[in-house]
Amino acid sequence: MMNFLRNAALTALLAAGTSAGAASYIGLYSPLIGVQYQQDLDPQSALRFGAGLPLGSVGGESSSFLLSGDAAYLYRLTAGTSSYVPYLGAGLGLTAFTGTNTTLIFNAGVLLGLEYHFTDRLNTAYEFGFGPAWSPESPTVLFAPSFRVGLNYRL
Repeated sequence: MMNFLRNAALTALLAAGTSAGAASYIGLYSPLIGVQYQQDLDPQSALRFGAGLPLGSVGGESSSFLLSGDAAYLYRLTAGTSSYVPYLGAGLGLTAFTGTNTTLIFNAGVLLGLEYHFTDRLNTAYEFGFGPAWSPESPTVLFAPSFRVGLNYRL
């Protein structure tokens, strides 16, 4: 696992500026109202960036608003012509919550997902993640699951 994480970090740093011949995707995801951009680094690995608006609460004399962003490295376990493509990944995220005060929540996690390709241009992805989340305002570190369902279109 350490080898995978080391390779993920090195690949992300080295490939951030080189994407010649690689596929790019744009997409939507939930449970947030979100958009994402994914850049394939090679047939098995990709970098994904997302921004979302989790549904906040509005009520009484106060309202709240959430904005989140994340980045992830994805590694496909199979590559080729299969419609089903499982993948592993690692990601970092940040959520800003505005209510009475503004609170920042940082999170990191490992990801396990499955892409289903309807065509070579259109796919959907189902993802489960798990990892720590923490805030500068609190000494507590929580471990929590995350879920993501996305629809992607290849540019």
